[in-house]
Amino acid sequence: MKAARWRRTGVVLSAVAVAALMLASAGPAAAQPPAPPDGSSAVAPDDPADRGGQKALPMPPADAEIPWVAPPASDLAKEPPSESHAAAADPNRYVARYGPITVPNGEWYAVWTYCPGGFVAAGGGGYNSSSGGVYMTGSRPTTFQGDGWEVSVRNLSGAGAGVTVYAVCVQAGAVSGYEVSDFSTYPESGQVTETTATCASNRAVLGGGFDSSNGLVQVSGTWPYRIGVQHWVANARNLAADPIEIRSYAMCANAPRYHNVTTGEAEPINGYAQATVTCPEGTVALGGGATSTVGDAVTITDSYPVGDRGWGVFGRTSAERQTISALAVCVEF
Repeated sequence: MKAARWRRTGVVLSAVAVAALMLASAGPAAAQPPAPPDGSSAVAPDDPADRGGQKALPMPPADAEIPWVAPPASDLAKEPPSESHAAAADPNRYVARYGPITVPNGEWYAVWTYCPGGFVAAGGGGYNSSSGGVYMTGSRPTTFQGDGWEVSVRNLSGAGAGVTVYAVCVQAGAVSGYEVSDFSTYPESGQVTETTATCASNRAVLGGGFDSSNGLVQVSGTWPYRIGVQHWVANARNLAADPIEIRSYAMCANAPRYHNVTTGEAEPINGYAQATVTCPEGTVALGGGATSTVGDAVTITDSYPVGDRGWGVFGRTSAERQTISALAVCVEF
């Protein structure tokens, strides 16, 4: 059965799951995030050498994957993120990063970074140097205490690719009622599932993410649900021969003074699209993601912060007249 949980500093709080979201099935548990090394929280906000790490993950055997042919990389010029790092417009926000690190062709890797002391993760994401050949299989908090952010990627580009992970961190004193909500589904082989993590009724979503119990997943969307702005949704297809776990995460807190979701759209060029969105003046982007008009025809490969107020995404689509949208959670402290 799918389990809905709210967690605050590692304590599980009971909740009643929405009946329409329940599945009477069971599956394997997702791998636990890596624990931060000793001293990782001692990084000062103005320290440019953000701490993080990477590791190769064990690839499932070849017969564990259903037939699926990855498309060739795009000739669309992929614009790297424009970063504002440490010297942020709002001192309550800090973007930590780690990378780029090189992921060899054919490998599945996890890459993570940590927030500085006194900060918690509101959101995060990753960017890779390939134009469509590296697939994001996870983007999530490193722990339920919000220590940092981790992305996992599978490189099918035919060459090594650079991957950078970002954690959008906020001063712990700038938000109250901080907690992480998660929700899991267990789709059968080839099934597309929508997994929604929901903040408690008196909380608002700051950002969010997703992960899976192995790298055999095609992610077609990860985004804040605009109605009530309390939910984080992940849409994904199980590419494994057996059921897997797909989990969504919502980073929750009492709503800041201004809290809204902004959307920007892009039409694909030769099957690929890069979309960006910018929050209003006077606000900052804490979390972001992507969605599309034709769900499972899209694969999202990158989702990352752009400067202080922006969010960017990159994806490919097999459908004509397909629109890919970038979404950002915009707040004013």
